[in-house]
Amino acid sequence: MLVDASYVVLFALYMPAAAFTAVGALGIRGYAKLGAFAIGLIIGVNLVQMVATSMGLYRQDASEAGRLMTTGATGLFDATYPQISTSFWLGVSLTVASLITAAVGYFKDKKALLAASLALLIVAVASVEFARLISAQLVPNS
Repeated sequence: MLVDASYVVLFALYMPAAAFTAVGALGIRGYAKLGAFAIGLIIGVNLVQMVATSMGLYRQDASEAGRLMTTGATGLFDATYPQISTSFWLGVSLTVASLITAAVGYFKDKKALLAASLALLIVAVASVEFARLISAQLVPNS
């Protein structure tokens, strides 16, 4: 997962999504719309990565890390790590909740909803990236 070209795009989207949502929460409404679009793109990139993993388009170690991240188990060893998959899916769910909150905050012009969307996004990114980092460290590179 760490050698995926879309991973760079994902990290590049985290920054504007948070920044635009924060500026929108401060009262500049147009930036809230850009923040919502960036959050939607984050969801799209995560979906592309999951589809690419399921299609076997990555090296075996990256595929095993992706499987460990999404299911908590891998064929390489008998132990399961449900905390990793829970962290990943919690992060994905919070990203979707952040998108919905940002969209409602934009359309209703509510700064508090945009601030909540930013908080959800921060926790979501931390949760997903924790799962991604730990799953990659547990799978040996061959």
